[in-house]
Amino acid sequence: MQFYSSLSTTMNSLSGIVFEDFIKTFAPFTLNNARTNLCLKSIVVLLGLIVNAGIFAMNPSGGLFQTAATLSSFGGGLIIFIISFGLFVRNANTKGVIVGALVGSSVTLCIIIGNVWSVAAGKIKYTPKIVSIESCVNNISHPFENLTQGFPHHTSVTFDEDVPYLFRISFGLFAPIGVVVSFIVGYLITICTKHNKNIDENLLIPQIRKKMHDYDAVTCKVNDI
Repeated sequence: MQFYSSLSTTMNSLSGIVFEDFIKTFAPFTLNNARTNLCLKSIVVLLGLIVNAGIFAMNPSGGLFQTAATLSSFGGGLIIFIISFGLFVRNANTKGVIVGALVGSSVTLCIIIGNVWSVAAGKIKYTPKIVSIESCVNNISHPFENLTQGFPHHTSVTFDEDVPYLFRISFGLFAPIGVVVSFIVGYLITICTKHNKNIDENLLIPQIRKKMHDYDAVTCKVNDI
């Protein structure tokens, strides 16, 4: 029951966000109470169908945890870049954020599609964990004789030779790659375009704010001379 309660809360929250950000903003008709309730219920049903359809993607993509990490890395890396770029880059502008986000998202999406396709095609094989208790000793407190001998049932990942090295990257690195690529591209675009003249210091980290004050102090002294 707790699972269904959490799922219901998530669906209702997502439907409210979609309705407020998209339906309510771009709706060509007047939204009264009846239409609002109908839209919210329809969004919940649509999201439920999408979630249920995602069950069929579990087997070819390598498991639940890998699928969740892969999907969250695409949006998570994008959100991390957009927030942190304005915190760490003093002259960050809109063009740098947009271009950096688009390029980083494209690179991440390319890696994700290639990796998922390789797993589905059997070119990348994940050795399943052994869950059988066969040949286990009855005494679970039996001590190990040699703790440095390693694990006899080590699981590994095998790749076909024709799989590009870019698609062999672990799914845990998809988000960091997207953030790094977005930062590099966004910073280069920021340098090549006009800088923001009106900078709100409260949006920057303390270290950047301190450097700004030091730079302004040096500039004032030079002008006085």
